[in-house]
Amino acid sequence: MVAGSPHDRFLIHPEEASMPVRQRFRAQGDDGKEYEILVYVERKDVGGGSYIDLLPQLWTSGGLRVNVVEQGRRYQIVRTGVILESTDPNRF
Repeated sequence: MVAGSPHDRFLIHPEEASMPVRQRFRAQGDDGKEYEILVYVERKDVGGGSYIDLLPQLWTSGGLRVNVVEQGRRYQIVRTGVILESTDPNRF
């Protein structure tokens, strides 16, 4: 999706859906700011006491959705288009 996409408004923030944070890491934005990125993964009950993890969702700690540009290194904030780079060893 492109920054500012109208589809962005249909997403429910993971905290509202009671999804746990699975991972946190830091990234530097091309706007000069540092961001904390939170990785949420929803688990789906497939019956018999078994679960599967669904696709991860990345958000800033300020509530902005983040797309992966290059896994483990580059990301983009959907609404603003800010490119984030991470050298955090805990990155997704």
